[in-house]
Amino acid sequence: MHIWDGMEWKVGFCSVVVAGIVATGCDAMDDGRADPDDATARQAVAFNPPGWGCRTCTYSNSPVLGDEEIGVFSQGAAWAGYTLAGAIEPNTGLLHDVAVVGQALEVYHANGDVLRGNALVGYKLLFKQGKNAFEATIYAYEAHEDWAAGHSIDTYGIFHEVPPGGVGDLPPTNLCPGMNLDETSIVFIEGERYDAQTKTVMPNEPNFVTAACRGHAIAKMKLMGYDPNDAYGSTPPQRQATLKMLTADYCGTGQSFTTIGQPLDWSDAMGNFPGGWGPGYLQDIEARWDDEGALCLAEPRNSAYDHRAVETECGFDIPECEGDPTDLEGAEWASYLVP
Repeated sequence: MHIWDGMEWKVGFCSVVVAGIVATGCDAMDDGRADPDDATARQAVAFNPPGWGCRTCTYSNSPVLGDEEIGVFSQGAAWAGYTLAGAIEPNTGLLHDVAVVGQALEVYHANGDVLRGNALVGYKLLFKQGKNAFEATIYAYEAHEDWAAGHSIDTYGIFHEVPPGGVGDLPPTNLCPGMNLDETSIVFIEGERYDAQTKTVMPNEPNFVTAACRGHAIAKMKLMGYDPNDAYGSTPPQRQATLKMLTADYCGTGQSFTTIGQPLDWSDAMGNFPGGWGPGYLQDIEARWDDEGALCLAEPRNSAYDHRAVETECGFDIPECEGDPTDLEGAEWASYLVP
């Protein structure tokens, strides 16, 4: 068996050439990183870090879990949604078996070769739903560092030219609505689904894959080291607490109290983010979180709401956050307003 992953991929925004074992360094501002001691540089990327972000970029939240054309698909289980049925080889048109394993797409040739990574560029993924078939082309692949310890995450650029479940032609359209085709925009999570309305985790779904778009809460959760298949060991309640925190679901009912791109900092009990992203942060606490929502709340991150307005929407009182702002006090997460 041969495993092909192409000759070049991206790590963060640095190019790595496998055959020659040559790596090029990244300029600090080119990849969205800022010197945490330089307030001017920090503000330059504070509210619009490029691409997939980075460990030393500032962070922001998302009010939605995802907005994908195909947010969940099956790998063999019978259900009413889409099933990943194969991968069509460019040039030959041959149909091969394909699967998402952990986070990575793999295409299996009859001769035993397994293709991954950049070797998949040009392949078309075939999805089926009943009598309907839908093809989506892999146009890009990059490996990016996660925001926790820099572990590699597979990211893909995928477009389609026929609407899912529809007929007719479109210009090449990103599978992540509204995103350009100039870089990768989607990640995969095998074995877990998420309820977009209640913002809850549906674990232990071995025949299903979640597709998550860059910038939305599920993709951010994965970059933060909260994925059922990564090396950090998070539990379903910890992942659910992460989604509640990212989406400002104070009540725990699925209602979000924030907007896209709202700046935010955070720290977690698991230890992936012990000290925020830069000096002077982790002072102005917003809330402490578990898998049921906010355990306490100071002032909401979105200035359109105050504490009382949130309580009115929730229909119950939420205690004020008190004490040392860096003390999680048994919570999974603490969120902080950005100075």
